[in-house]
Amino acid sequence: MGSDSRRDYRRGYRDHGRSSRSRSPDRQTDNRNDKRVEIAIHPLLMGATPEVKTASLVPKAALSTVAANIRAGSKDSVLLQRPKVDRVDALLAVRPPSLARGNPYFDRILPATGRSHRPKKLEFKEKGAFVAEAEQIRRDEEWERLRREVGESLGQVGLDTEIIADLLVEEQVPTVEWWDEPFLDERGLPDFGRVNNLIQRPALLPPPIDTIVPPKPLMLTTEEQKKLRRQRRLAEHKDKQEQIKLGLLPPEPPKVRIANIARILGTQSVQEPSRVEAEIRAQAQKRQQEHLDANLVRHEKAKEETAKRTSDRRNELMTNVPVAVFRIDNLTLPQWRFKVVKNAEQHELTGCVIYYEHFSFVVVEGKAAAVRRFKHLLLDRIKWTEAPPDTMADVSQNRCVLVWEGVVGRRSFYRFDNWTFSSEIDARAYLGKFGVEHYWKIAKDS
Repeated sequence: MGSDSRRDYRRGYRDHGRSSRSRSPDRQTDNRNDKRVEIAIHPLLMGATPEVKTASLVPKAALSTVAANIRAGSKDSVLLQRPKVDRVDALLAVRPPSLARGNPYFDRILPATGRSHRPKKLEFKEKGAFVAEAEQIRRDEEWERLRREVGESLGQVGLDTEIIADLLVEEQVPTVEWWDEPFLDERGLPDFGRVNNLIQRPALLPPPIDTIVPPKPLMLTTEEQKKLRRQRRLAEHKDKQEQIKLGLLPPEPPKVRIANIARILGTQSVQEPSRVEAEIRAQAQKRQQEHLDANLVRHEKAKEETAKRTSDRRNELMTNVPVAVFRIDNLTLPQWRFKVVKNAEQHELTGCVIYYEHFSFVVVEGKAAAVRRFKHLLLDRIKWTEAPPDTMADVSQNRCVLVWEGVVGRRSFYRFDNWTFSSEIDARAYLGKFGVEHYWKIAKDS
């Protein structure tokens, strides 16, 4: 088809569309003699592209309305009907005409592709979220109110906020720090003569927490202790032998005695027997003296440790000391006196026992367990009404009474003594030196 025929076809297409819209039935009969053939266009060919359809051909679903409103004939039911909007007008609403200006490729008939709307997820607010937000808003408002009041008060006093801001500015870093000044000379230059290769380490401070107390060792029997001692000494001996083999320790000199002199020294003992015998006796005496010195050191060390433990136990009971006071009607038998004094010393108790012609007075102070054991001795273990067969004293009415027991603020005695007084005045005077004269009165009245 040539260019002229294509042009004529397009012109006829436009004229046909214009005449189909504006022509009346009367005018159609008048133009029958027109040479152009008028052929109706199929509805599917009305659009510019196959994708575009006429709005009349697209099926429209009727919107559901309330039956009650339809029966009542309400005017509001008209609002529920789907509005009829032309497709071209809708496209122009989506795509404004300004886009078509200056764009020769813009086609307003094509459908617009808008952004798809993603539905939001259903989210629940945690309990107290809005309350916390309201509290934060109230705190901000309160802070703003306080800041405004402080600013107003400073203005009334006459203080300038700029001056206060200048006072809060941090100081500038000095040219020389205070810890570098001892190593500078008068000109401010470093003096390397005062610097050495030594490092000053701070003194170690004890930790703020108590040291971990080691667990108590397991109590062993005598046989188990001997067995462990043998095993320990055997392991030490093997270790020493290994070090001698490796050359770390010098070999021990042989222990020469008169009995094995010929076997160890051999011909030397035959050539100079007197000198060898004197050396052997001197070595044996030296070994014996070293053994005695070691035993003495161990003995003194044990005595020092015992005295230290005793002193520590006494010092820790300088306050809140348990005390017990006893009255014994008859304490004349030596066996009973020995038991009282010896048990007081063994339990590291302090106090005294006073022998008086009418009764005997005993006061002890020390640890609670020691006082309890001593009280058990006097009240339960010793049978005060049973005398040995060889004694003539009558002890059938004898008794021992605990007249007072309690806790005092500090220790009154520093050792356990026994005294015999013939008069009550002397006994009171002796107890008065320690400030416990009232004990005698309590014992006498009981």
